[in-house]
Amino acid sequence: MRCDEAQALLIETADGGMASPLQAELEGHLAGCGTCRAEAAALQELLRTAAAAAVPEPPAPYWATAREELARRLGLRQPPVPRLARLLPLRPWRLAGAAAALLLALAAAFLGSRGLFPSAPAGPTPEEVALLRNLEMVQDLELLEQVDILEDYELLRTLARRGRAT
Repeated sequence: MRCDEAQALLIETADGGMASPLQAELEGHLAGCGTCRAEAAALQELLRTAAAAAVPEPPAPYWATAREELARRLGLRQPPVPRLARLLPLRPWRLAGAAAALLLALAAAFLGSRGLFPSAPAGPTPEEVALLRNLEMVQDLELLEQVDILEDYELLRTLARRGRAT
């Protein structure tokens, strides 16, 4: 048996809960190993000191809270509900979602009031209307120019045909 295995078994030996084959193996190891024998002696001394010391009786409120805590851990009672949870019967994730939605709404209202979200204009301004008319006029002029070029081209073709014919 190795020292680390022996030292792990020392506590089981102290309270008498070890199986006999392991007990014999541990005693054989302790007979040959001074370090583990000293560890076993220190553990026995600690247990004797703890058994001899008087344990003070806890105050009465301790027992009430200890019993409640034990009953809660055993599942006999539900844990106490905090006051805030009684006032807001929402689950934590629902409460977090509601808080996030509220923050988003406040941010949108704040940014909207600061002019960061420009509002859409109701219609074109008079300047934009004048520019659109000028643009339409320019487009019409370009179309007329293209028609004039095509007419000139047709005229030249006609002249060229007549010149060949004569």
